[in-house]
Amino acid sequence: MARSAHFSVAVWVVFLTSRGIDFSQVGFLDGAFSLALIAFEVPTGYIGDRIGRRNSILVSIVVSAVASIGFAFSHSFRLFVTVYAGLAVAQTFRSGTDTAWLYDALGERLTEEQFTHVKGQANALGYVMTALAAVVGGYVGNINLAYPWIMEGVAYLIGIPLVLSFPGTDITDDEGKPFRLFDALPAIKEQLPKRPLRSFILYTGVLYGVAGAINFFVQPISVDFGFNPDMLGWLFAGFTLLSAAVSYNSGWIRSRFGVEQWFRAAPLVLGPRFIRESNYERLNLC
Repeated sequence: MARSAHFSVAVWVVFLTSRGIDFSQVGFLDGAFSLALIAFEVPTGYIGDRIGRRNSILVSIVVSAVASIGFAFSHSFRLFVTVYAGLAVAQTFRSGTDTAWLYDALGERLTEEQFTHVKGQANALGYVMTALAAVVGGYVGNINLAYPWIMEGVAYLIGIPLVLSFPGTDITDDEGKPFRLFDALPAIKEQLPKRPLRSFILYTGVLYGVAGAINFFVQPISVDFGFNPDMLGWLFAGFTLLSAAVSYNSGWIRSRFGVEQWFRAAPLVLGPRFIRESNYERLNLC
């Protein structure tokens, strides 16, 4: 829950532009973030295997806290690139680690479908926390746009004792042997060339890339329509609560529609929605 306290989520683009960052630089920052994710995913994953999943999550929280607070005190493009890279490193340390820890902690108590349901409920609680944080961050951002970043960093630090209370889990294979980095290479060589997996990677990359790029402009366009930071908080809270509802019912969606059908339906919903919103905004700006 502490990790989901994203007080800055509703004002981060507005904050960047208030510090003199233009939209092309915002796009560059996001690109740098993505490249850092790619560059650090394997080495941090290996380090995480060596130090254990709980410690990997702990490192992620500490780096996230430092980077979030660093955001509040950054005033140059170079500093923003640095803190973006820090956030990327933090994400690679927890990428899949939290899910793997939960799966191992639950052990053989749950089936795969039950685990999906539990994970979905946990994600839903996280989204609800993010929605509440967005509202609070919006009101605080009305006072000073840097304050939500400081609050976010403090929230991460509060999570440290919570993570230290987690039970540790061993990283082993089915035969009880420790899992090492190069143990995954045969599986990668076998699975990656297969057409369904390659197509899925390309599909999800384009889907998330387009949605992420459009997300840059939600806040500035909303500001053009007269939204102030506290109104942005309520707007993003609504978005997040919708995500929470979907996540909470992920187990039902999986059993009712299946993962494949769900991903096939996503562009059919998002595409017309984006076109409708762009036409609406164009008509209102004319």
